[in-house]
Amino acid sequence: MVDTDLAILPSLSFHLTEWYNSDIKAREADMTKMATSEARDKFTELINRAAYQGERTVIRRRGKGMAAIIPMEDFDLLEKVEDLIDSGLLKKARAEVRKKGTIPWEKVKADAGR
Repeated sequence: MVDTDLAILPSLSFHLTEWYNSDIKAREADMTKMATSEARDKFTELINRAAYQGERTVIRRRGKGMAAIIPMEDFDLLEKVEDLIDSGLLKKARAEVRKKGTIPWEKVKADAGR
């Protein structure tokens, strides 16, 4: 990843947050919700619906979302976003090390009482 890719992180984060908040109720209403017991019985069907129809299913227990079955395209997008965020955090950490230096391991152990 080049430095210019990292410049988009604040914008990406803002736009994802805006998108998520903008119509969360509409997306939740359209999303399939299913109790864990029913999802267990229909697991193969749910996987096929995610894979071939792009359907997202929220698995609930006592009315609370516990997990989701999503298409691989959605998962891949989430992984890319996480990679961008991780890369940005790594760049910031490296800049801090260049600016402030590091703490010797012996000092860390001593401070921890070991």
